[in-house]
Amino acid sequence: MSTRITQAALDLLTDLADYRILSLSQAAHLHFGGKRAARRRMEQLMKEGLIEPLPWPPMQRGGRPENVYGLSKAGFQLLKSQSVLDDRLAFEQVGGGNLNHQIAHQLLLGWCRLHIVHVCRTPSQLQVKLLSCNSPLALSQEIGLPLVRTEIAGKGDGPAVHLTPDAAFIITDTGQPKSVLFFLEVDMGTEPLSSEDGGDIREKVYRYKQYFRAKGYKRYEKTWDVPLNGFRLLFVTHSVSRLGPLSAAIRSMSPSGFVWTASADRMHAEGISGCIWIPGGRSEQAAESILGGLARPAPLPELTE
Repeated sequence: MSTRITQAALDLLTDLADYRILSLSQAAHLHFGGKRAARRRMEQLMKEGLIEPLPWPPMQRGGRPENVYGLSKAGFQLLKSQSVLDDRLAFEQVGGGNLNHQIAHQLLLGWCRLHIVHVCRTPSQLQVKLLSCNSPLALSQEIGLPLVRTEIAGKGDGPAVHLTPDAAFIITDTGQPKSVLFFLEVDMGTEPLSSEDGGDIREKVYRYKQYFRAKGYKRYEKTWDVPLNGFRLLFVTHSVSRLGPLSAAIRSMSPSGFVWTASADRMHAEGISGCIWIPGGRSEQAAESILGGLARPAPLPELTE
């Protein structure tokens, strides 16, 4: 390699492995604060062969799409040599190239994660811990499957089924102290709201209901060493037009007060802690915040060009 790998570069490569895919703006929010510095550093890492450009996501709107990046095989080997990644991992579990078919979904998941981390920067009394479904840093060392993946009883006498949220996280108010568990689902409008064959939103919510009733979420008490009493399921939709039908479907599944919905546009405008959430699909009521009494707008800061 042409230059020595600094700790800052190693941290950036680690985040790229963790998120799997990062846009230029996402990289800037994580490490730079401005697009020019981010662009210069990403170009340098590409020249050194440590990262690679990925195809533009088809759902970006307006103007020229931003560059999107994934870890290269050389970057993958570097993180292994630095003991950041487990030696047993395959490149397909770390690089972003094999996620090309769901790149828009992965980028929106990345934005949700950035907003979650940002809201806990201030006030300092809030702390967050998060596990993502396809991060190589959140896999079981024994079997190599996502730590958030779980098995629940099937309907009737049917076989057990799997439940894999896009992310699981807790927000802890250290002043109390009190922790709240959340499961996150990024909705790109590709799953039907209901269908006769299953594999739809109603089926997904049903599985979370089963998980709630069986108190399967209690395993996260051991993961994060906190007491937990229930959880909230958060759906972030890719568009406002999807939010209405999704909320109506959730409302029809009462009791479903633990399921909250919001659009990506509202999240970007007010932050994930703003009053942007529709509890239980009740869109006729005032939107609420997942932080309750600590509700506040907290959008990501503007990036300099």
